[in-house]
Amino acid sequence: MKTQKSFIILIGILSMTVMLLGKSLSGEALEEKPAKEIASQTEIQRRVAELLAEMEKICKEKVCADESRAATKELMWDPQFSSASSKLRKIGKPALPQLIEAAQDKRKDWRLRCNLVGMLGYDKQFQSPQVTKLIGKIVQNKEENKIIRSLAIDIINHTKNKEMVEPLIKISEDKTEPFIVRSRATFALGRLGDKRAVEPLIKVFKDEKWDLQCDAADSLGLLKDKRAVEPLLIALKSDKDRIVRDYAAVALGRIGDKRAFKPLIDAFNKGEGNRKMIIYGLGELGDKRTLPLLTKALKDKDSRVRRSAASALGKIGDKDSIPILKEALKAENNSIVRMEINFAIKKIESRKR
Repeated sequence: MKTQKSFIILIGILSMTVMLLGKSLSGEALEEKPAKEIASQTEIQRRVAELLAEMEKICKEKVCADESRAATKELMWDPQFSSASSKLRKIGKPALPQLIEAAQDKRKDWRLRCNLVGMLGYDKQFQSPQVTKLIGKIVQNKEENKIIRSLAIDIINHTKNKEMVEPLIKISEDKTEPFIVRSRATFALGRLGDKRAVEPLIKVFKDEKWDLQCDAADSLGLLKDKRAVEPLLIALKSDKDRIVRDYAAVALGRIGDKRAFKPLIDAFNKGEGNRKMIIYGLGELGDKRTLPLLTKALKDKDSRVRRSAASALGKIGDKDSIPILKEALKAENNSIVRMEINFAIKKIESRKR
């Protein structure tokens, strides 16, 4: 029995030898990497490991009291940490496998991992299918650190990865998710420009607390879908939170539906909410019927209202506003408002050409 087993093993070894020899003779043998290249790769791996260890050590020395984005920013002010991070960037793509591995290693300090995720997601040299997969994995992992997840969502917003719209919708609607994660998902959905998000965002806008309502209103305004007009109008007229009414005003202006004109005018005249925000919404709406109100607002005692009025007139772009703006400029003492008036005049004049 032993002789038979030994014979089988020997035959296997001989078969493998013949196969490799055949491939070698036919030119199909795998090329060995030059010794210099292997040495270079080994050196890179060693250097990356050293820099990661240095950054981890700094993290341990700088204990943070809570999980917040401020804690990660504090690290970036540390000259040694910042220097090590810059050196990793200079190594570039050869460091990618180790950086991805370290970014997922939960044994490492979360602030270091957060820094690595930001580096991989925002630095163009690292853009790759591997990084895209990593970011998606982090976003959908409810066991992951909430700050790292919120950063990963911001990266999706930055890269405009529409493949993540459905997972972001799920996060936005999930009341068991941490607030910061839901907030960033709701915020990102408007900027990805995908209409699949409209109905879920309307649901969040109707059902949630004021802070998430504001994120939803902001995104609905950017998506410019008329399905959102009615719930936004209801909020403008009756929501108990002023800041929600303000965000509804801006969103209605961005959507550009003429149904919003009278409710926005009424809200301004009644002094409901932040008049600066309502004027901003009217400027986004772009209706020339707003010109008398904006002309009057250029003389308002609140400089923020005057500045918004000038900006709105510039957006509407009616050439008849130029003399009105020039007259307001003569009487204006606030340097910021003067700058906005000048900008509005130039904007309108450029359209005339």
